[in-house]
Amino acid sequence: MEIEKSRYATYLLRAYLTFLTKEGNALGQRELVYLKKVFQETLNNFGGKLIEFEGEMDKVFLHIGYPPKHSIALIVNTLKGRSSRLLRKKFPRLAQRSGFWNRNYFAFSSGAVNLEKVKRIVKEKG
Repeated sequence: MEIEKSRYATYLLRAYLTFLTKEGNALGQRELVYLKKVFQETLNNFGGKLIEFEGEMDKVFLHIGYPPKHSIALIVNTLKGRSSRLLRKKFPRLAQRSGFWNRNYFAFSSGAVNLEKVKRIVKEKG
């Protein structure tokens, strides 16, 4: 992993995030490809990066890097809000929804785990 620097900090901050859709079976392959792009752009705007991304029909898993000047809560709210708005705009079948994501999310610092372990934890803790 690469240590990063800003004007006042040297850091290596990584987190895994999981977002669930409000309704199951909402995400197809086209939506997942588009979401990856939206998440990458949004994180770039924060000075962060999307390290890894996977999605299923009702959830997405992200591994992100982010700078210390932004909280995880702010990053999550921005990722979910922007992606929901853009998804509903691009895909007409999703436009009638008042929101796209479930209000809850799962987040933890990444340490020495991989995406498969994240998926297993999410399934076990439900």
